[in-house]
Amino acid sequence: MVPPKFFTDPSPEENKSKEELSFAERPETAPFPGMLPYDFVEINPRTPPEEVDYDLGIEITEPKLLKEGVPNLDHHGPGTDTETPSACEQALNAELPPEKAKIATVRLDPDSLTAMAVLAIRKKGDEVLLNRELVHLVSRLDRLGLRELQNITDTDEEIYLALSSIAFDRDMDTDKKVELAVDILQGRYDPKEVKQRAEKVKEEKQKAREASEIMEIVPQKLVVVISKDRFATQLGYEYAPVVIAFNPEMPVLGRGEDGKLSPTGETYKKFTVCKYDEHVPADLEGALKELQQAEENKAKEQSLELKGNWGGRNTIFGSPQNRSSLLSLGEVIDIVKKHLS
Repeated sequence: MVPPKFFTDPSPEENKSKEELSFAERPETAPFPGMLPYDFVEINPRTPPEEVDYDLGIEITEPKLLKEGVPNLDHHGPGTDTETPSACEQALNAELPPEKAKIATVRLDPDSLTAMAVLAIRKKGDEVLLNRELVHLVSRLDRLGLRELQNITDTDEEIYLALSSIAFDRDMDTDKKVELAVDILQGRYDPKEVKQRAEKVKEEKQKAREASEIMEIVPQKLVVVISKDRFATQLGYEYAPVVIAFNPEMPVLGRGEDGKLSPTGETYKKFTVCKYDEHVPADLEGALKELQQAEENKAKEQSLELKGNWGGRNTIFGSPQNRSSLLSLGEVIDIVKKHLS
């Protein structure tokens, strides 16, 4: 493999005006400025299927959004296991769509973002500096879980966390994310910026850890995280592949005059139950059905009108939106435990 060449900043003497710019703002770091070979998009999983259009899917994990005859790079679902190459590894050898094709995913994460970057690099015929070892590393962490972070080097962890930071950045558009991922895969990045991104992720997770209560219910199988932090499920996955996240103060959302959702100032108790992927031996569909029935039974016992119920899919679901579940944490734990293999 050709050793990666790091992107280097211009000296202050050469260009002082760029001294304050961050990695994401520097125009030199964009590999194909305004010329990405594909149209990369992120689809809201709630979008009606008839409104969805794409030429290649990357981890389209919502069955209703799959399009007949359209390829989907994925390693979930029937016939796959933890040895199945992840989306980014599949992108190394996948047939390339024509220029300007629309490539879509339902949720950007390090794997799907890396897959997009790999396709962009290959389409531009710019594979000489493509760091395939990094692609395989992202795949390994995606397939085996975040607990694998303890088995990699500090440098590799920094790069992976930087990719995660970019993938989940709510203020950055998809094209910019792909451009930065391309830079990382080709070694054309600022090591200081990568380190800063990685350290920020670590700091946020440490703050979340300190503000959360983590209980291992079944060692290496089921963990409960009581937290108000957005990192709750990620913290849980460091301990077990099945997580019950309980937020005792989830903000109630309401629509304003502009039609947009925003916090009303009220809170409710919210449960989220999830497993790392389809390969985890836990029947969450069965757990969801039992929790729905238990919620209905509680409502009848208390002569309450049931407004909303538990809902989701086979890898992640939650208690009712904008109202507290009638079930206690202990009752939820007991039901989920019954559906572990």
